[in-house]
Amino acid sequence: ISRLLAFCRERIGVPGVLNLDIEGLEGEIVRDMDLAANPIALLCIEHFLSDFCDARSATAYAGSPLVRHLEDRGYCLVAICGVSLIFARGDAYRPFA
Repeated sequence: ISRLLAFCRERIGVPGVLNLDIEGLEGEIVRDMDLAANPIALLCIEHFLSDFCDARSATAYAGSPLVRHLEDRGYCLVAICGVSLIFARGDAYRPFA
């Protein structure tokens, strides 16, 4: 993913949106991404509750290692649509502004 993002950055700039749905490898890919060098404004990531807990409530996503990883890098979980989580980079997200 780092090489792909570097290629995009060099040719057209940092993508504004990235959608990840790669059959269970999303967490691994996100951990390998250099989000400081590639400050993508919006991330849409497929992530099942069953990947990290037995809960059935959307609030359980707060305990997800993937969510915490992205929050530590300046992203906010702004929406849950089925099994897709929508994250916005904190400095790019202006709710109700």
